[in-house]
Amino acid sequence: MFDVEHRFIDLPSGARIHYVDEGQGETLLFLHGNPSWSFQWRDLIHGLRGSYRCIALDYPGFGLSQAPAEFGFTPREESRVLEEFVEHLGLRDVTLVMQDWGGPIGIGLAQRRPELVRRMILGSTWAWRTRTSEPRGIWSVIAGGPVGEFVQMNFNGLASFALKDSIVRELPPDVADVYVRPFQPLDRRGIAAFYPGQITAADDYFAELEAGLPSLEGKPTLIFWALEDPGFPRGDLERWEQALPDHRTVELPNAHHFFFEDTADEVVSEIRAFMSSDGTERTR
Repeated sequence: MFDVEHRFIDLPSGARIHYVDEGQGETLLFLHGNPSWSFQWRDLIHGLRGSYRCIALDYPGFGLSQAPAEFGFTPREESRVLEEFVEHLGLRDVTLVMQDWGGPIGIGLAQRRPELVRRMILGSTWAWRTRTSEPRGIWSVIAGGPVGEFVQMNFNGLASFALKDSIVRELPPDVADVYVRPFQPLDRRGIAAFYPGQITAADDYFAELEAGLPSLEGKPTLIFWALEDPGFPRGDLERWEQALPDHRTVELPNAHHFFFEDTADEVVSEIRAFMSSDGTERTR
């Protein structure tokens, strides 16, 4: 199902990163969410690698990647490893494709190294602090707390539930199995419960991202917004649109959190149009 060449790279920090690198042309760098790994991008990579260089990595602790010694697995640390990965591969003028935690991790890179990022594509993601009273904050407290940890560590339940609950269409069982397989070993399960907690625990990091958003206002951006995703309401979309005025918004009325699973063909088509355009236009 993931018809790609699987590659590994050992970074100076000690991280061993699994990634795919398909096609030639301008670089699309795909950044996954939680609980997930580079596999989530398979349909987009298959649809775009004929025209673009498509790179997707697993962060340390996710997918097939290994973390360095003493790694804390926080989004700040993951973003630093992403920067190290980009530098080690010599990537320049990249277009970041970000969903869920790919946003905070990728936006951190874009703010620290704006010269490396040419464009941005994002959806169902954020880059600011979350209150515990918001839907995303409530999920953080429950899934990132003792209940979420128990369910995940004993049953791999968070990974399975989040996947099933975040896609409108019925995912074939064999595809769902590949999604959650990296989280099956007991020593790999905890990350899926740790990251919901980081939504509210990584408050200092999100404050920095929020303060740095004005530095990215000149980056052309394509925004996909899944209207069936309750964790990312319209208020989040409006914040992105205000922060990134050079944007094009594509609303997806029949898509959930993993919007690329529900609307792969449309997303591929919109990315092609965005990448071939010299400018963007506001579309709602």
